[in-house]
Amino acid sequence: MSIMNIRETVLDDMFIPIDFVDVPSKSDPDVTHKVKIMMNDTYSCDCKGYKYAGKCWHITQVKEKKEKQREKDATIAELERDYKEGNL
Repeated sequence: MSIMNIRETVLDDMFIPIDFVDVPSKSDPDVTHKVKIMMNDTYSCDCKGYKYAGKCWHITQVKEKKEKQREKDATIAELERDYKEGNL
């Protein structure tokens, strides 16, 4: 395998979805958009806004939800550590 093929494979792997999240449309209650989460916190969405502008409300919603979950997990980990160390 040549170096070029290895590089192409690595670049392709960066865009393989890690997860998909369905996000309801703000403008049409009958529509759900699929946000694709890839490596390195890279996102894409199947909505028109993302297609034309490269960003959208749906991705923002997913990022905000992930950040809140990270904060919650960090708080839980901190409480567990404090409990084990006898600081509670």
